[in-house]
Amino acid sequence: MYPFSFDTNDKQYLEPDLRGIVRVCSPYVLFFLQTHQLFRRNKLACNALGVLIVTQCYSLCRFYYHFHNTDYLMVSLQHGFLIMQALRTCVLSLRNKVPYRVDGTVKKKTSKHSFTESLQYIFSIRKYGWSDNAVPEYQPAYLSYGTWVTRTIILLACYALTLLIMLQFDVPNAPYKVNNVLSTVLLSFVRSFYVYVVLNIGYHLTTVLYISFGIWDIQDFPPLMKNLFKTKTVNAFWSTDWHVWTKPIFRTLGWEPVHGLTQNKFLGSLACFLISGLYHDFAFWSVLGHSSPGIVLQFTICAVCIKLEKRFSFLEKIPFWPILLQVVLHCQLGMGKVMKQQGWGSLAHVEH
Repeated sequence: MYPFSFDTNDKQYLEPDLRGIVRVCSPYVLFFLQTHQLFRRNKLACNALGVLIVTQCYSLCRFYYHFHNTDYLMVSLQHGFLIMQALRTCVLSLRNKVPYRVDGTVKKKTSKHSFTESLQYIFSIRKYGWSDNAVPEYQPAYLSYGTWVTRTIILLACYALTLLIMLQFDVPNAPYKVNNVLSTVLLSFVRSFYVYVVLNIGYHLTTVLYISFGIWDIQDFPPLMKNLFKTKTVNAFWSTDWHVWTKPIFRTLGWEPVHGLTQNKFLGSLACFLISGLYHDFAFWSVLGHSSPGIVLQFTICAVCIKLEKRFSFLEKIPFWPILLQVVLHCQLGMGKVMKQQGWGSLAHVEH
């Protein structure tokens, strides 16, 4: 997916001018075109646009190294997500699995060819297949608009609080030092909760804005995550309870081809987690300038744990077993460990 390191001396800076903004936004524009019925039904055009998206995102991520700031991890994650979505769209196009836009789902009555209708058509991506089959097969409970707004406010407050705690205790040259086991354990949970909050903030803000402007319907937004404290197994954690929108990507790019060739469920699961690990490591590679194998290992270990769960049923009886496992892997091996070494948030500066 990417080299383990790159030459950091021959890269040009991405200037924050109009040209730089256009360059950053270009993959998103290309992705809108690729997922439109007009291009998606043409296999050659769809795959050509997919190649352009992957090339643009890959090229852009090399520039973020020069900004020396962990905030660009989120931008890199978005570009990595675009790469996987573009590849998945290419695969579905080659399989002739191209869904039609359902005009009946746009409930707001407008005149034909009106500006509002055009906006709804352009931005209602789910209506013509951007995230088709993104929602798992189970019927999730939908939330009211007021609940979405309330949760968004709470999440923003939690983000500010967790970031403040980590800047005081969990960055290089922090004012306070962690020198006992209890503080170390508590900070591990704070770091993991920070990831949970960041993921949900983006989703909740998108939900509130898109529903407010009538671009998407509230039925298009099931909760991003279920109640993780009720999760009993690692398999349930990743299959239905954590980040439902990534499930179809890993299923299309990992599970289906590997399981189809080998008829082995473990290898299919391992392929999904390997792609997930590479995707997350891609963001860190773009900022740090090198790969972090611990991040890939953080995810691939989960496939082994799912296999162990099926053999040793007592694991499911351990209280909060999936959450405890993810906290340990995140903070002691994978992304949490790397980010702790580099710093957190807007006040952090990456040292190369």
